[in-house]
Amino acid sequence: CLHALQAGYELVSMAGALPAPTVLLESAWRALEAQEPAAAETALRDAGLLAMQAIEDWETQRRQVAGTAQ
Repeated sequence: CLHALQAGYELVSMAGALPAPTVLLESAWRALEAQEPAAAETALRDAGLLAMQAIEDWETQRRQVAGTAQ
């Protein structure tokens, strides 16, 4: 299962489908350092949601391209 996850990450990463979540991750880190766990959780959740939406958009586009190539 871990291998499949790593392969999937590599695929979407190489396709440029993942956003750069560094701003949100940096925000989460600052919140953790400031003892603000709720703010850190929000930033991490938002980074995850952005990544999930980017993957879904990429998959939709990939399927559309595959469908037109047939």
